[in-house]
Amino acid sequence: MPAWSAPWCSTSADWGTAKPSPEFFDRLRAWAPGDPHEILYVGDHPANDITPARAAGLRTAHLRRGHIGLTTRAPEADWTVDSLTDLADLLTGR
Repeated sequence: MPAWSAPWCSTSADWGTAKPSPEFFDRLRAWAPGDPHEILYVGDHPANDITPARAAGLRTAHLRRGHIGLTTRAPEADWTVDSLTDLADLLTGR
């Protein structure tokens, strides 16, 4: 696989589709390096982020921030975290 270097940034407008559309997650899988089960999708909205990302075969982290993230649950997420720092600690084993 060719080396992938960050930062890469794209928007749904660039791709001509938006979440929770399956096409959005198809584009994401094509864009990101690795197999779908190696890609972690982080989002705060269970219906727009976690559920469709899981359906696309991605790993998921429910970020509990903002109104939606704090007031809804995403039991199907692989992880639930309260901050990106918590997620980084979790993923690096700190």
